[in-house]
Amino acid sequence: FVAGFIGSPAMNFIDGKRVGDEVELGGGQARVAIPPELRSKVGEKVTVGIRPEHLAAQGEGPVLRFTVELVEALGADALVHGSVGEGMVVARMEGHSSAKVGDALTLHALPGRLYFFDAATGKRLRPGG
Repeated sequence: FVAGFIGSPAMNFIDGKRVGDEVELGGGQARVAIPPELRSKVGEKVTVGIRPEHLAAQGEGPVLRFTVELVEALGADALVHGSVGEGMVVARMEGHSSAKVGDALTLHALPGRLYFFDAATGKRLRPGG
Protein backbone atom coordinates (compact mmCIF):
# COMPACT_ATOMS: atom_id res chain seq x y z
CA PHE A 1 0.00 0.00 0.00
CA VAL A 2 2.68 2.47 1.03
CA ALA A 3 4.83 1.75 -2.07
CA GLY A 4 1.93 2.96 -4.20
CA PHE A 5 2.08 6.55 -3.02
CA ILE A 6 5.73 7.14 -2.08
CA GLY A 7 7.76 8.67 -4.88
CA SER A 8 6.75 10.65 -7.91
CA PRO A 9 5.74 9.07 -10.10
CA ALA A 10 4.60 6.18 -7.95
CA MET A 11 5.79 2.61 -8.22
CA ASN A 12 4.43 0.54 -11.09
CA PHE A 13 2.43 -2.55 -10.13
CA ILE A 14 1.95 -5.38 -12.61
CA ASP A 15 -0.29 -8.35 -11.88
CA GLY A 16 1.32 -11.69 -12.49
CA LYS A 17 0.83 -15.42 -12.35
CA ARG A 18 3.42 -17.85 -11.03
CA VAL A 19 4.77 -20.30 -13.58
CA GLY A 20 7.38 -22.51 -11.94
CA ASP A 21 10.14 -20.30 -10.55
CA GLU A 22 9.03 -17.30 -12.64
CA VAL A 23 6.19 -14.79 -12.71
CA GLU A 24 4.40 -14.22 -16.00
CA LEU A 25 3.41 -10.56 -16.34
CA GLY A 26 0.97 -8.74 -18.55
CA GLY A 27 -0.74 -11.85 -19.86
CA GLY A 28 2.54 -13.30 -21.10
CA GLN A 29 4.29 -10.11 -22.27
CA ALA A 30 7.14 -10.70 -19.84
CA ARG A 31 8.54 -13.24 -17.41
CA VAL A 32 10.69 -12.48 -14.41
CA ALA A 33 12.55 -14.90 -12.18
CA ILE A 34 11.47 -15.22 -8.57
CA PRO A 35 14.51 -14.72 -6.32
CA PRO A 36 15.42 -18.05 -4.68
CA GLU A 37 14.88 -16.62 -1.18
CA LEU A 38 11.24 -15.75 -2.05
CA ARG A 39 10.19 -18.89 -3.92
CA SER A 40 8.56 -20.49 -0.87
CA LYS A 41 6.51 -17.31 -0.24
CA VAL A 42 5.17 -16.56 -3.74
CA GLY A 43 1.72 -17.96 -4.40
CA GLU A 44 -0.15 -18.51 -7.65
CA LYS A 45 -1.03 -14.81 -8.00
CA VAL A 46 1.56 -12.14 -7.31
CA THR A 47 2.03 -8.46 -7.99
CA VAL A 48 5.43 -7.25 -9.15
CA GLY A 49 6.45 -3.67 -8.44
CA ILE A 50 9.12 -1.55 -10.08
CA ARG A 51 9.87 2.12 -9.77
CA PRO A 52 9.84 4.20 -12.99
CA GLU A 53 13.51 5.14 -12.57
CA HIS A 54 14.48 1.45 -12.42
CA LEU A 55 13.43 0.82 -16.03
CA ALA A 56 16.10 1.39 -18.69
CA ALA A 57 16.22 1.19 -22.47
CA GLN A 58 19.37 -0.92 -22.27
CA GLY A 59 20.54 -3.38 -19.69
CA GLU A 60 20.84 -6.90 -18.39
CA GLY A 61 17.66 -7.26 -16.33
CA PRO A 62 14.25 -8.73 -17.10
CA VAL A 63 12.53 -7.32 -20.19
CA LEU A 64 9.17 -5.52 -20.30
CA ARG A 65 7.55 -4.76 -23.63
CA PHE A 66 4.86 -2.15 -23.89
CA THR A 67 3.14 0.21 -26.29
CA VAL A 68 3.68 3.92 -25.65
CA GLU A 69 0.44 5.74 -24.89
CA LEU A 70 1.73 9.09 -23.58
CA VAL A 71 5.06 10.91 -23.33
CA GLU A 72 5.46 13.72 -20.78
CA ALA A 73 8.52 15.81 -21.62
CA LEU A 74 9.78 17.35 -18.36
CA GLY A 75 13.09 18.84 -19.46
CA ALA A 76 15.89 16.62 -18.18
CA ASP A 77 13.46 13.69 -17.85
CA ALA A 78 10.57 12.28 -19.81
CA LEU A 79 7.84 10.08 -18.33
CA VAL A 80 6.84 7.45 -20.85
CA HIS A 81 3.46 5.82 -20.13
CA GLY A 82 2.50 2.54 -21.72
CA SER A 83 0.48 -0.61 -21.28
CA VAL A 84 1.75 -4.03 -20.28
CA GLY A 85 -1.16 -6.39 -20.71
CA GLU A 86 -4.06 -4.62 -19.03
CA GLY A 87 -1.86 -2.63 -16.65
CA MET A 88 -0.21 0.75 -17.10
CA VAL A 89 3.54 1.30 -16.62
CA VAL A 90 5.47 4.56 -16.34
CA ALA A 91 9.19 4.73 -17.14
CA ARG A 92 11.41 7.70 -16.30
CA MET A 93 13.74 8.23 -19.24
CA GLU A 94 16.18 10.89 -20.41
CA GLY A 95 14.46 14.07 -21.55
CA HIS A 96 15.79 13.54 -25.06
CA SER A 97 13.93 10.24 -25.40
CA SER A 98 12.69 9.63 -28.92
CA ALA A 99 9.70 7.55 -27.77
CA LYS A 100 6.45 8.46 -29.51
CA VAL A 101 2.82 7.45 -29.00
CA GLY A 102 2.24 4.07 -30.62
CA ASP A 103 5.88 2.94 -30.42
CA ALA A 104 6.60 -0.54 -29.09
CA LEU A 105 9.30 -0.21 -26.42
CA THR A 106 11.47 -2.81 -24.78
CA LEU A 107 12.67 -1.81 -21.32
CA HIS A 108 14.92 -3.65 -18.90
CA ALA A 109 14.25 -3.80 -15.17
CA LEU A 110 17.47 -3.01 -13.35
CA PRO A 111 18.78 -6.15 -11.59
CA GLY A 112 17.62 -6.46 -7.99
CA ARG A 113 15.04 -3.69 -8.37
CA LEU A 114 11.87 -5.77 -8.65
CA TYR A 115 9.61 -6.01 -5.62
CA PHE A 116 7.18 -8.89 -5.08
CA PHE A 117 3.84 -8.47 -3.31
CA ASP A 118 1.17 -10.94 -2.25
CA ALA A 119 -1.73 -10.25 -4.64
CA ALA A 120 -4.37 -10.98 -1.97
CA THR A 121 -2.98 -8.93 0.92
CA GLY A 122 -0.80 -6.35 -0.87
CA LYS A 123 2.04 -7.04 1.57
CA ARG A 124 5.60 -7.10 0.32
CA LEU A 125 7.18 -10.55 0.27
CA ARG A 126 10.51 -10.59 2.05
CA PRO A 127 13.06 -13.28 2.80
CA GLY A 128 13.12 -14.73 6.29
CA GLY A 129 10.37 -15.09 8.86
